[in-house]
Amino acid sequence: MDNARVRDAFAHLTRFKDEHIVCEGGRAVSVPEAVRRYRADGDDRWVLHVLMGNLGYFANALGKVAAKWNIDPADYIPFVYEGLREAMGRADPDRVRLSYLSTGVFMYCRRLAEKEVRERSKEAKMDEVIIENDEGEELADLDMILAANGIYEVPLSDETAHEACDALY
Repeated sequence: MDNARVRDAFAHLTRFKDEHIVCEGGRAVSVPEAVRRYRADGDDRWVLHVLMGNLGYFANALGKVAAKWNIDPADYIPFVYEGLREAMGRADPDRVRLSYLSTGVFMYCRRLAEKEVRERSKEAKMDEVIIENDEGEELADLDMILAANGIYEVPLSDETAHEACDALY
């Protein structure tokens, strides 16, 4: 997991962390109480309270998604918030744990990342990558087909490998 990318994605939020944590009686409101109040009034300040109070937990959840699906964590910060809202809306306030909410964020972001990866790797239509040579014959360019599918590094063929080795020696 690229911890630096995830840390940088959450760096902006840490500046505003203290502004969103709700304190009563000198102590921060607990996660179960924040979930209870969110379910009662639907106020987003409780979602921000849980998010800002436990940024490391949610950064770790997003980091796992970013590492597995090779996405940019900065693009998924709003989805962390949406996933947390969804998890808090479903949670039982009497039995909720922070790990449950973190798993909800992970599952929400994973679902969106899988969708993004599927859209990125759709198969190219052959008519979009057909080219013509000097004689007007249509040729399917293998590199274009692979590039259209998101594959940019192609292993060398045996013939090319022999040519490369001969050039080195």
